Amino acid sequence: MKRFDEALYATFRRHITTSNFFEKMCSGCWLRPCWAGIPVSPEWSGTSVGGSRSTGGFAPLYTFPRGRVLAFLRTARGPVAKQRGLPERRIGGNPNAEVLLIPRAVPRQALEALGYRAERACLRRGDGDDGGMDLSVTRDYYEHGSVVDHYAHAAAEIGLWRSEEAVFREVFARGDCLLELGTGTGRIALGLCELGYTRVIGVDISRAMIKRAQRLRKILEYEAAFQVMDACDLKFDDGTFDGAIFGFNGLMQIPGRENRRQALREIQRVLRPGAVFVFTTHDQHAPAYKRVWKEEAKRWAAGKQDRSLLEFGDRYEDTEFGRLFVHVPTGNEVREDLKATGWKCDFDTLRSQIAKEPGDVTEFSDDCRFWIARKPEEAEAAS
Repeated sequence: MKRFDEALYATFRRHITTSNFFEKMCSGCWLRPCWAGIPVSPEWSGTSVGGSRSTGGFAPLYTFPRGRVLAFLRTARGPVAKQRGLPERRIGGNPNAEVLLIPRAVPRQALEALGYRAERACLRRGDGDDGGMDLSVTRDYYEHGSVVDHYAHAAAEIGLWRSEEAVFREVFARGDCLLELGTGTGRIALGLCELGYTRVIGVDISRAMIKRAQRLRKILEYEAAFQVMDACDLKFDDGTFDGAIFGFNGLMQIPGRENRRQALREIQRVLRPGAVFVFTTHDQHAPAYKRVWKEEAKRWAAGKQDRSLLEFGDRYEDTEFGRLFVHVPTGNEVREDLKATGWKCDFDTLRSQIAKEPGDVTEFSDDCRFWIARKPEEAEAAS
């Protein structure tokens, strides 16, 4: 029987330093030995594991051979925990596995060094029965206060990239009604306002990001509007916008290819016929990363990939703020997705081919691929 794991406790203490959550969880009378090796208090109560709200803030799963489950959850009222059984499919089909839901601030390598093994994450869309990940993987990262501060600094100090400005001026008219998805703290939306675009709406799944964007808009006295919204379920009427933007690789931070295609369908729905959609992605075939993805392909072929990933091209980046999910596609993959969702792909090229960016931009972000897609005119769609 596995009791309280001192090494795991020390690992948590070493890595969770950005909030008082850990001290609340593990201090005083709340400190209890338990099956999973993590303190738990009987006073805590919570919702069931698997729903999109119930797993906010924690991933991925780590297992060792036992038969009970401990899941740390978070609700609007703060940290909670609940010990309960889960359906076999939620723990890799192994009824004798014990599962931990680990805060993202703890690096995977640190846990694996202690003998814990990563399994597919329990974050998923809808009712949690499809074995995938839901948007909380992305949303929770961008709710982190330090992440919000980081992007607010970029909005205030960096603004639009030279490449973005060149593309937007080329494809959008000043009077266009524009939708920016994944707006974050408003770097692109507010930058468009600076260029003279007066009809701009920014949406983001992170409430914390939208609050900061609204604060910046008020300070700058711009007309842009900001709303909390899921790109896969837009609350706008058909044909509302003259153009759309999903910058800074935001589309590829939606886990699951079908979810990304759903976002593409939703974006097309809210655009008028003939409207342009500009977005950016990373590229597996970019010269700087060819070797990385060649090695990753070998791991997937051998079944040795990170089991918390859904598809080849998925990756977690360990940042100073936690683990950031992103999917890195090939160009052909993006073209297939555009075609499958009814878009016309007009143009794509690397950012470095559009403009030479200053140092603060290249420090803030790697080179990426710009895509310009167009919603077909009604006559084109019918033919």
